[in-house]
Amino acid sequence: MSAESSTPAVSNSPRSAPARLATLLIALLGLVALAGCFSGRKPGEITGDEPDPTWIRKEITCRSERILDEVTRLALSKQGYPGARGLEQDLSITTLWQNHLGTRKGEGYRQQAVLRYKPLGKDVYELEVRVRRQINQSIAKPTDLSYAEWEWSDDDERAAQILAQLIQSYFAGEAR
Repeated sequence: MSAESSTPAVSNSPRSAPARLATLLIALLGLVALAGCFSGRKPGEITGDEPDPTWIRKEITCRSERILDEVTRLALSKQGYPGARGLEQDLSITTLWQNHLGTRKGEGYRQQAVLRYKPLGKDVYELEVRVRRQINQSIAKPTDLSYAEWEWSDDDERAAQILAQLIQSYFAGEAR
């Protein structure tokens, strides 16, 4: 028995090199595909441009800015908008986001109300209401806010109309 036959032979045949190369390429392709899964949007990131605002306008007659403030906060609370602390110096208010989570991508959304009053004359104001809207595009966990991937959507005109009408209805008895 010779010394050469007792050591295992290392195959340097031409057939094993392409097999190794193919295995290496498949592994590399798998890593690239896996990296692609994690290189998407980050949770909480907002994509796209904010669309042009759609304002709903109503004329309000009110004798006091304090009453205007109270009625505005009451209407926002009734409609479920959080964080309405009161009118700013410029007679505007922006709520926190009102979240509505869905079970699938694109079903969940969040809305934010923006209101402005412009004095038109003695005790008369123009009310402008806008409801901004974003859609949750998360695939991984659409019911978990910490995984939400927000994308701008058109303003919710119907919600703005309802809010403006509710505020205007509080002042229906005010005489001009």
